[in-house]
Amino acid sequence: MEKRIQFLAIALAGQLLLALGLALWRPQLATPSETLWLTNWDQNQIDRIVIAASPQQQLVLDKKEGIWQLADGFPADGQRIDQLLRDLAQLKITTPVTTSAQAHGRFKVASDAFERRVTLSSGDKTITSLYFGTSPALRRSHARRDGEEAVYVVALSTFDIPTQNADWQNKTLLHI
Repeated sequence: MEKRIQFLAIALAGQLLLALGLALWRPQLATPSETLWLTNWDQNQIDRIVIAASPQQQLVLDKKEGIWQLADGFPADGQRIDQLLRDLAQLKITTPVTTSAQAHGRFKVASDAFERRVTLSSGDKTITSLYFGTSPALRRSHARRDGEEAVYVVALSTFDIPTQNADWQNKTLLHI
């Protein structure tokens, strides 16, 4: 009986030492803190946004003389566009879901199979292209930057990036 108690006491001491060691070593085991995803562009320099739901269906928003317009020249809702640009600039990422190019099709963030592709341009220069795909949770979607293989979960839904002209039109023009 005494040998059993000694064995259990040694096992308990070992568990306590292990728990203490893990508690002190925790910063290295923690998930990485969130970082901003798009930090190298200025919202004011963007003058063209192309939102695509497929390679064949896309919506173009142009900023001409300080006013956002649809491709047909109809004024667009500048506040909604500014909100989209702010949301894109404030996207935070942590650990990637995958870093495999083969998984892009599964998450619908491939260059030829995506839910949304948002291309931001300044003049003739493309600033960035972002692919948004499937939704892992409410108001979240899988996303990746063009030219990168890592796929992240971001706090922006494809519902917030519509591709119909009517969703972006400035409806206050007819208010009296």
